[in-house]
Amino acid sequence: MAPSSRSITRRDQKAPAGKGKNRWDQRQRRILHTLHSHFALTATKRAKIFNTLFKDHLDECGIPDGLSTSTLGAQYHERLKRPEAWKAIVQAPTADEDIRSIQSIATNGKDNDVVPTNASSTAVVILPKVATASTTTPRKSPRKERATEKHTRPDGSSMYLTVEELAKLRRAEIVPVPEEKAHCLSRGLLFRYYHTTSQGTLGQNGFRAGRMPLDDIPSPPMPPLDSPYFPWDSFFYHINRDKVSSPFISTSNNFFWILRLAAKEAKKGLTGGRIAVIDASAIDYTQIYHAYPFHAELLKKRVFRNGAHRYRGSFEYLVYYRIPASAILHTFSPEDDLFRARATDRANGITALLQQKTIALNASYQTRLRKDLVQSDLTPGTLNAIARIAKRIGLGKNSSTDHIAHLVGGLIRGFAVRVERLPAEEWQQNANVFAQVFISPQLPTLYDIQRMKLVFLEGVKASCGIPNADRTPETIRLRERKAKRIGLESPSKIIADELDGAKLQILSGLSGPPTAATTRVWKPVASSGAQSVFTYNAVTDIDELELDERVGIDEVEMDDDNDDDGDEDGVVNEDDDENEDDEIVFECADLDLN
Repeated sequence: MAPSSRSITRRDQKAPAGKGKNRWDQRQRRILHTLHSHFALTATKRAKIFNTLFKDHLDECGIPDGLSTSTLGAQYHERLKRPEAWKAIVQAPTADEDIRSIQSIATNGKDNDVVPTNASSTAVVILPKVATASTTTPRKSPRKERATEKHTRPDGSSMYLTVEELAKLRRAEIVPVPEEKAHCLSRGLLFRYYHTTSQGTLGQNGFRAGRMPLDDIPSPPMPPLDSPYFPWDSFFYHINRDKVSSPFISTSNNFFWILRLAAKEAKKGLTGGRIAVIDASAIDYTQIYHAYPFHAELLKKRVFRNGAHRYRGSFEYLVYYRIPASAILHTFSPEDDLFRARATDRANGITALLQQKTIALNASYQTRLRKDLVQSDLTPGTLNAIARIAKRIGLGKNSSTDHIAHLVGGLIRGFAVRVERLPAEEWQQNANVFAQVFISPQLPTLYDIQRMKLVFLEGVKASCGIPNADRTPETIRLRERKAKRIGLESPSKIIADELDGAKLQILSGLSGPPTAATTRVWKPVASSGAQSVFTYNAVTDIDELELDERVGIDEVEMDDDNDDDGDEDGVVNEDDDENEDDEIVFECADLDLN
């Protein structure tokens, strides 16, 4: 039996002779270009709209099913192979008629979820009210106004806005950034990740911005912040990451943020990157511009594209013209010096703290990454890792206290190290572990030890606030409140009280026989094999002096095996801590200080 007419599909129908191939004209190419450049559509939806617009033409060509997504993609790719044929189409302003034609199809039928980029809502004509009987018939809510007004960005790209959005944009005015917000950084550390493809190159005289061709040519002075000639366009092109020579050099005061950038680049296969550690106080602070307030002002004019409008620039500081060599404290390879795991790194806790694979994820820090990080406690292992990282990036006992505290706070905050309330005695002990590891293998003086202990506590206190907490009284107040909750309201008082107690004990020892007054010290005890453990004992002042003569902390060698009860490195057993006067034995992180 012959098949019914319903069983014959379009694909079974043969196209007339000589047909089956589309004849491309200028309007088809123009519509195809508009679909790609002005609408955020999937390839399937783009094909549906195109085939609907040119249905009659395609039927005449013997293509009743329309063109496939691959055919349309190949045709659009022709603009790269035959730029002369597409030049007039790409450079010509987009016709409003084409936009309306696409929108009318995109908002009808099944595809009414297809909307133009940055579209908002359909103009609704408001008619005079006429007295009518009330009705219970449900009415459709008015459609959103269509984005029909073209807005051209400074880089030549364009977007479509609603009439209301365009009017708001035209009313918006860029306000000069106040001095205290533009130049809010005058001390601490800055970090710069760079490689051979970076614009700001590193030479013998330091970093030089891409727009500055030679070191011996003086840079033109920057106009005042409120000058009508202030180069807002330079900030736009730099933040928008356009391939335009910039007068600025990008830096950040957030070490964790820079490490993330290095980890992401390494994940992409980019090798040879380095990080420069920079002394911010060695640069004229009026040449350091905080990117955040400038981004906020430019955002009013809707100038950004490719996601740059979502980048706030909270941790980015743009240095004008150059960073002198005298301000560069150290440069190092994150891949070789931090990420490339060594056996000692695993034992020291560095690998566990850095978590390279996790920080390389392309995810929001607040919503996902912070949750994915394996959070550490302030155990001896974590303290050991923080001290060693500080040493590997070029800091030492003679470094500025601001620099060391800056790094300690940044590592604790960035890697979400858990900080809980501790009594003053335990803060003193934690500070002592950090100081001993950080200063070694040099022989520390009493001054060195106490200075590093104070710096460590100041760094932990700094981690209680948001980055750049010193900018406003409110953020300072919040940081102080949190620091008080963990027992770090005054780090200097904790160290001073410890010294006062030691002084009283010394004077008491000189005036008579040893008293029952005791102090807690780190005391190594014997164990099998190459592994040693530290026991936390209450000993007299005389015992402490004898201990100092017998063994120094630098002489103790550790390995990375776990102890018998399964505790991880640097973690104190809760069962062992029931009686504070009992001997507490725990495995410390590797203290091989070579």
